[in-house]
Amino acid sequence: MWAKRNRRNKVKLRALQCPASIYRLYHADSDKVTVYQTEAAHEHHNGSTRSIDENVKKVIENLVNNGIKKPKLILRALQSRGINVPTLAQLNNYLVHYRKKKFGANKISLGELEQWCKDNQNIPLDENESFVISYKILYEDEDDEDAEDNDGNKFRIFISSIRLINMASISQHIHADATYKLVWQGFPVLVIGTTDFNKAFHPFGLAICSYEKQKILNLSSIVFKLVCKKFNKTSLEPTALISDGADSIKNGFKNVFNNSYNQIMCWAHMKTKVENRICQVDDKNIRKEIIDDIELLQLCNATAAFELASTLFMKKWNMNMKQKTKQF
Repeated sequence: MWAKRNRRNKVKLRALQCPASIYRLYHADSDKVTVYQTEAAHEHHNGSTRSIDENVKKVIENLVNNGIKKPKLILRALQSRGINVPTLAQLNNYLVHYRKKKFGANKISLGELEQWCKDNQNIPLDENESFVISYKILYEDEDDEDAEDNDGNKFRIFISSIRLINMASISQHIHADATYKLVWQGFPVLVIGTTDFNKAFHPFGLAICSYEKQKILNLSSIVFKLVCKKFNKTSLEPTALISDGADSIKNGFKNVFNNSYNQIMCWAHMKTKVENRICQVDDKNIRKEIIDDIELLQLCNATAAFELASTLFMKKWNMNMKQKTKQF
């Protein structure tokens, strides 16, 4: 606390308050300064209290690495262990710093991406460890025959592992989709894989491309064929492609596998489309019956059975409501 030009100002110390203090009084009528000191002894601890202790930082890092990532859960874990708990703001700031140190910056340059791909190209000994199977980096002054638009920087990456390659070599049907629920640097991640008899999804790898999905699908398919050959695996020759019906996905696989496979519409996407169109039928009972018949069609486990059931389905509903069936 001090006085200057007939005003008294208070400044609160941003730390634990110590009873030992000094006050300075600036005299208004002269250049004199009077200093007052309290008789109380110092009670504060030496060292700064603004940062987290190094031992506490190590505990926080272990908690994050073990899957406890939410700040409030970390604070509770520290309290339960009897550790000096930092403030929520201190913890959030340190978590940002630690993630940046561990995973790198949120945004990386094209040069950093290219260097990362080079550093992760070697085939690991662990069959579960991922590595970059193929990548291509294009700068503004470079042209690429696969890219329709040669303006600006472009990249495409495909990542997999030995175990996933082994799985791909014995698979006969492929699921492919680009999802905006999983993005990297603002670009959708393309997931390619297969399903087992229990309907569990097993990925072959992840692909990221800064331009048209069809191009990365071409790349992914070609790379898998080459990799399977390199590891003396059976060549990837799928009998079916399951997707959401997007032209970019269908055309991408068609360019690689020609027409040697069946194109199957994803049931979840197909059912959503049907439910959006079925509202054109006024009768609620008829709507339900149509949905039930379509769900029965989905149970067909052979192409011949599905084609026959589809013919009977159309015949049934053309007889009952021909005009509505055409609209539907």
